[in-house]
Amino acid sequence: MEPTTVTPLRLLIADKSKVYMSALESLLKLNQNITIIEFCDSSFSLMNILKKSEVDILIFDPIIFNENSTSEIQNIKNQFPHLKIIALSIQESSNMRADMLKAGVFEHLSKWDDAKKIISLINYN
Repeated sequence: MEPTTVTPLRLLIADKSKVYMSALESLLKLNQNITIIEFCDSSFSLMNILKKSEVDILIFDPIIFNENSTSEIQNIKNQFPHLKIIALSIQESSNMRADMLKAGVFEHLSKWDDAKKIISLINYN
């Protein structure tokens, strides 16, 4: 019996903080089940990448969409229904979390959450 090969999850990270993106990249590189496709820091770049690349998971900070985060997420989910979307935000408002989940986000986490929680959510099917 031949060993099965697992296709790594293709991840896109969208955040205006280059420091946070770099830290997240360092953490995720340790997981062989994850391939980071690209990074971006604007909603325009995000949409272009989603249209041209195969992405399984989007990790983003809602601030990237300015004031329109929930409508932008709904738009993304309509265009890419298979996409798992995880919001990572410094804002811990329960209203924001509820709005993000209602818009189609798989989970809304705080940037202060434990790294194991982020990896667990990425790998959760």
